[in-house]
Amino acid sequence: MPFSKFATPSGATPLPVVVTMGDPAGIGPEIVAGAMLESPLVAADVLIAGDLDVLKRAGELVAKAKGCARGVDICFGIGDL
Repeated sequence: MPFSKFATPSGATPLPVVVTMGDPAGIGPEIVAGAMLESPLVAADVLIAGDLDVLKRAGELVAKAKGCARGVDICFGIGDL
């Protein structure tokens, strides 16, 4: 199953972008969660590498700060691999 709905000019499906969450004790997880919440269409083609529990907590914090009730679902809808 291709990761992207978008094709390259040659017609090939591009590979997904992988982003690391950074230091679990730093601001990286919140930055990643915020970016995924702001651009859910782009987020669908991005794989996040990091601790799932840390990312879920960051997603909850960012969603609460932005007043979005479903932030975690948007940020981490695919689940862990």
